Amino acid sequence: MDELNKTLGKWWILLVLGILAIALGIWMFANPVETFSAMSTILMILFLAMGVVDIIYIIINRKGIPAYGWNLAVAILIFALGIAVAVRPLGSEVLLAFMFAIGIFFCGLRGLANSFTLKAAGFKGWWATLVLGIINTIFGCVLLFNPMFSVYIYAILLGIAILITGVNLILTAVLMSKTKSAIAAGMIEM
Repeated sequence: MDELNKTLGKWWILLVLGILAIALGIWMFANPVETFSAMSTILMILFLAMGVVDIIYIIINRKGIPAYGWNLAVAILIFALGIAVAVRPLGSEVLLAFMFAIGIFFCGLRGLANSFTLKAAGFKGWWATLVLGIINTIFGCVLLFNPMFSVYIYAILLGIAILITGVNLILTAVLMSKTKSAIAAGMIEM
């Protein structure tokens, strides 16, 4: 009971965190380029990790992968993107957006290659990976022709996630405050 009261008494911490999260989310919407520029590190890690894991997996399983060369080529290209981002930290958000678009395009090609591998292996749901691969490839093409579009997509998605977090924290703080008040007033017995 005492621990619960101590915890409920700190509701204001969540309120402050929620307000800060909402302010950050709004800043992200207002500053999409700055928001996106922080993503270069994440993209570097993502492309390097995906490339390495894919290359190792494909080499180990080369005899069981009908589209071995295609799969390996795409995995190497994804890894090369990671190296490009690591070697030349991107100061230009447009260049980063372009790299992101190329990465999405290559991931779409990887999905296409996976679908044909699944089809050759006799999986009935292979077409779903084909459809998703086509969608990803098309999305990558759209982003290639308008790379700044990806800046706004990232900023919007990150902003939404942070705003939701802020609202959730504020809601939790309000509920904790009301619960503490109800306990103090004897309306809730613990």
